[in-house]
Amino acid sequence: MTELDKGRRVRQLGHDVDDIYEILGQVRVTQTEHGVLLRDLDTRVGGLEVRFDGLDAKLDRVLDRLPAAAA
Repeated sequence: MTELDKGRRVRQLGHDVDDIYEILGQVRVTQTEHGVLLRDLDTRVGGLEVRFDGLDAKLDRVLDRLPAAAA
């Protein structure tokens, strides 16, 4: 391998490293965006849980009013 070939190879490896860091930066941005979306989903699911707990309590009250034979 000549010095010219070695120089080309080193430059190519340097470019490859730069490309890898660019891709890692894009991955970091995507992970941050997904984190925001997951927190939003967690909040929404928490809200649904509260609503379903309320509906469950209402249903229990309705069922308590039904005659025992209907249950």
